[in-house]
Formats: sequence, C-alpha cells, structure tokens
Amino acid sequence: MIKRNGNFLTPKGATVLEPLDTLIVLSENEEGIDLVHESLNLNNNKT
Repeated sequence: MIKRNGNFLTPKGATVLEPLDTLIVLSENEEGIDLVHESLNLNNNKT
C-alpha cells in the first residue's frame, strides 16, 4: 500500500513511487521484510 498526499492507494502494475510517498509493507515473517529491503536496495541495519 502507498500513502500519497494523505490518501492510501493499492499499487497496480503501472504504479510508480513518487517522492514523499510512504510505502507500507506487511509480511508474515522477517525474511519477507528482508526481501523487500533487498529488492529496494535499502540498507537493512539489524540490531
């Protein structure tokens, strides 16, 4: 789900993330979140 300008939208195949979008990701386990971080090339700092 994406929060954009105070509204929530469900991304579809042609949806493009825009600056200031907030991406909301749910996962049943930490491995799923790790895959999202890897796919988005985010630094995953575990403590």
